[in-house]
Amino acid sequence: MTNHTEQRQYFRLSYKTKTVMPTLRIQSKEFKISEISEQGMRVIVRDSSLFKVGDTVKGEVLLNSLENNITVEGKVLRIVGNEVIFHLREGLSFKDMIAEQRYLRKYFPNVLPKGTKVE
Repeated sequence: MTNHTEQRQYFRLSYKTKTVMPTLRIQSKEFKISEISEQGMRVIVRDSSLFKVGDTVKGEVLLNSLENNITVEGKVLRIVGNEVIFHLREGLSFKDMIAEQRYLRKYFPNVLPKGTKVE
C-alpha cells in the first residue's frame, strides 16, 4: 500500500476560528481569510459572483501579528462554495508567516493544531 501524504511547497496557516482570521481588503470590501501561505490564500465570501476564475486581484492583508498591511496581488485560482482560492504573485514573506504563527501560539494557543510548525 502506498502512502500518499500531501506535500506542499509552502507552509499554510489554517484559521478555524473567525475571530482570529486575518482580513483581505480589496478596495472598500473586506473578507475573512481562512487559510494563508506565502503563495496563496483561501477567502470566505458571501457573494462568490464578485469573483471569476482567472480574475487578477490586488489588495491588502491585515494579519494579527503585524501593524502594517501587506500588499498582495494574484489571480483567482478556483471558487468552491463560499470560498475563493487565490494564487499570489505578490504576497506574504516567510518572515510574515513565522510572525503570524508566533502571535497565534502566544495569544490563541488552541487555534493551531499541535505539531503545526513553520519555524
